[in-house]
Amino acid sequence: MDGRAPWSDRRRRVLLGLALGTVAGAALVVAVLLLLSTPDDLRGLWWPATALCTVWTAAAARAARRTDV
Repeated sequence: MDGRAPWSDRRRRVLLGLALGTVAGAALVVAVLLLLSTPDDLRGLWWPATALCTVWTAAAARAARRTDV
């Protein structure tokens, strides 16, 4: 070790939340773009992916904002 104090639980939680939020947000953007660019007959395949990414993004944002953990 280089003598620095270990990271606090709060710092770890914030960084994990930011990482999950970034990945979940990017996945949501990609899913929405694919939904909008897909022909009408295949659009039904991308609705569940977009809904799943929306839920994942909301869960990551909620986890990042939790203070009781």
